[in-house]
Amino acid sequence: MDRQPLASVVVPVYNKSDSLERCVESVACQMEDVSRIEVVLVNDGSTDDSLTICRSLEMRYSFVKVLNQSNQGVSAARNTALRYATGKYILFLDADDYLENGSLKALIDFFDSYQSEIDVVAYDISYFDSLTGTQHGHGRNRWLKRSGVYDLAFCPYVAQTTMNICIKNNQQGNVLFDQSLKMGEDQLFITTLLAKKAKIGFCKEATYVYVKDGSNTSKIGNNPLYAYCDMLRLFSSLLSLAEQNSRMASYAYQMLLYNLDWRIRGNCLFPIHYRGDKRIQEEKQLDRMLERIPSLEICSSPYLNEYHKGYFLSRLKRAEKGILPVYSINGASLALKDGTFWKATPPKIIISRCYCDNGTVELRGRIVCPVFIFDVEPKLVISSETAVRCIPVSESSFDYVLARHKTAQSYTYETLLDLDDQRSSSTFSFSIDLGTRQVFFPLIELSPKRHNGCRIENTILFDNYKIEVKGAKVIASILRKREKRAVLCDFWRRDRRQFEKRVALRLFAACHRNRRIWVYSDLPSSPAEGNALLQILHDLKENDGVDRYYVSNYETELISKYPILSGRVLRCESNKHVYCALNAEVVLASYLESFTFRPVSQTTFDNLGDLVKCRHYIYLQHGILHAHMPWYCSYDRILFDKEVVSTQFEIDNLTKNYLFPLSALIPSGAPRLDKLLKSPVRKTKHKVLYAPSWRGYLVSGKASKREALTGSFASSSFYIGLKDFVNGLHDEGVLEESGYSLDIKMHPNFECYENLLDFCYPEVNIVHGDIEESDYAIMVTDFSSYVYDFVYSGSKILYYVPDQQEFDAGVNQYSELDLPFDNGFGPHCTSAAEAIVELRRLIALDLAGRDDPKYVKRKEGFFLHSDGMNADRLYKEVKKLTLSSQ
Repeated sequence: MDRQPLASVVVPVYNKSDSLERCVESVACQMEDVSRIEVVLVNDGSTDDSLTICRSLEMRYSFVKVLNQSNQGVSAARNTALRYATGKYILFLDADDYLENGSLKALIDFFDSYQSEIDVVAYDISYFDSLTGTQHGHGRNRWLKRSGVYDLAFCPYVAQTTMNICIKNNQQGNVLFDQSLKMGEDQLFITTLLAKKAKIGFCKEATYVYVKDGSNTSKIGNNPLYAYCDMLRLFSSLLSLAEQNSRMASYAYQMLLYNLDWRIRGNCLFPIHYRGDKRIQEEKQLDRMLERIPSLEICSSPYLNEYHKGYFLSRLKRAEKGILPVYSINGASLALKDGTFWKATPPKIIISRCYCDNGTVELRGRIVCPVFIFDVEPKLVISSETAVRCIPVSESSFDYVLARHKTAQSYTYETLLDLDDQRSSSTFSFSIDLGTRQVFFPLIELSPKRHNGCRIENTILFDNYKIEVKGAKVIASILRKREKRAVLCDFWRRDRRQFEKRVALRLFAACHRNRRIWVYSDLPSSPAEGNALLQILHDLKENDGVDRYYVSNYETELISKYPILSGRVLRCESNKHVYCALNAEVVLASYLESFTFRPVSQTTFDNLGDLVKCRHYIYLQHGILHAHMPWYCSYDRILFDKEVVSTQFEIDNLTKNYLFPLSALIPSGAPRLDKLLKSPVRKTKHKVLYAPSWRGYLVSGKASKREALTGSFASSSFYIGLKDFVNGLHDEGVLEESGYSLDIKMHPNFECYENLLDFCYPEVNIVHGDIEESDYAIMVTDFSSYVYDFVYSGSKILYYVPDQQEFDAGVNQYSELDLPFDNGFGPHCTSAAEAIVELRRLIALDLAGRDDPKYVKRKEGFFLHSDGMNADRLYKEVKKLTLSSQ
């Protein structure tokens, strides 16, 4: 027993051949006497080289022991190791993570010092992003600041949910993981161990490094589609513990609230994969559990965002009807049914857009407060020396606070402040009128995303005026050039880099003083022909004195195909792209990602705002967008002034669901649609195109560079369904018998997976780059907005969504379409067999020269224009905008 290992490190292994050696080697260098440690590798039915590597490590290191079992899951693997481990203490380490040097010895020494007081020792966890190389700690470090023993009755916010723990080895008496749980088993295991003594040790000198590889595996696994029942079981266990163990009560409640926080932020709390009565029933079950949490615990939780506190208090009906909030400069408060007072931050007026033009300041923004969800709609009042005005307020997309469903109540406003040239300064006081109950003067937050001044803290310097925010007041004063120069010089002394950027932009503007610039941008990382490319090719034919530039990282390929673009291609985020974008009269872009159309940070834009010439940002879209995402592309969220639309559906949808005024829409039609009409009609070619959309959960990285997640992709319902569809078409001879061929066009974000599309059938082809949409008699897709190009060109449509469950559950970026499949332009299938039957039917209709009458009517009149003049109309609209602003 003298040579008993001091610690056993438990490592479950499943297909971790790439990281396993690093994991074990991080343990090997922990102590000089390796005979005092034990590493238990449990191969859980790996299908890669993991078992071979385990055996190799066992041969190399005497302290490595390998256990092999069929695939049973991580809990079963850990339980196997818990029954086998011989060390005095046990640690848990995942095969893609590692320990920092000195961690193991520090943990053993710490546990030896406090063994009688605690059963669990936690230590630092550091999250390492392998794609960016950055690291960050866990939120619980706010409370676990130094080594020692923490009483959970007095420190309930620890929320030890991750496996950076060390426990005593009680041999046959070890607590085991619940193998029936696929989610939350680690939290339940840890909480069960803590319950006996209600204390936790913390060793600051040790660090567990959690490696994030961008695979989204844990996020997907936590989706209610896979884990809703497990989540409810975890919540029930925590609530039972709270109600039975007074010393652990607050800790258990806060653990549950910690789970609510990350789940509501990650869109994985509610069972949205259910529909109708089933969803209502399941959510009521969840609500019944949440009703057991005391209001005081919700109000005091440091994990829940203030707006989410208000949301849950409202959802659980914790306030009496008719009892409204009270506001003061120190906060907003609400009396709850059980006598608890919830105190939140006071109302705030946020200025998100600020433009000064000819003595008038245009302000746009929103009014927010966590307790507005319990109150009536307020009135916004602006008082000046000469007048008092009531400003109308309206809906805001900022009701979606860190969530993909409404968790708050906020309001947007828009107003003009007329500056009096006769006064050296004018003061405008903002107040919120709550009727006879209260008039409140809220703080104003100056945080504009768009403006035409130089912003320094709470002040914006324009050419002739200065706007300053003080409390609930906006003070506008005449700005002398000497005063502006003095303020800027003081700022530049503190930030030399911003001064250099300002000088560079001034030099560029001086060199191009008499030139007019328009900038066009699609997705620079893709060579596909988007709306912006087609529009610039049209506009270059106009003799209007405008210098035009296209943003792309494919300069050589573009110029080879379109020589007219020579000298006109800007590499994305290059200095010239920055200078041209900021000096342009107008920027036309197909994507919402700001690096494509305003390639500077907000801080840099704030510094340069008064030098920026561009007043018109026009969103071309890269298709007719129909995915329901008001939290992302509503009018009060985006930086664009105008949006190009092609259909009455878009006009109705954007004004109803996305808060767009009609004046912000350009109904010219998308330029890319012109190309479809100008192509010769070749529908007799008997070709079918399969062009599915991409899935955010099956690829990692930013929009400028997507990274493959080959393992996740190969095992996904999407890929399996794709293969079943194509193989089924071949096996049943659907294409061969009819003389049709199938082209597969992967989304640019999925082109990294083309090596998996190894179909060796003569009638199946993989196509790249741009295609002639009019070549295809039938188009098969899913929720891709690309479908509208084929509706426009007259193709028959088939919707095939093999991962419909995942879509409905929101595993992708969204779970709902503004134009549902039931209102689409063809049959909707969710299985390969069903899709094959429908495709056979569509081919028969095509051979007979007929179309399905159900969908013919839907196509008629769907588009605003069918004359091939969209680009011409858009050019004329943009020209009007630039002339009106000169």
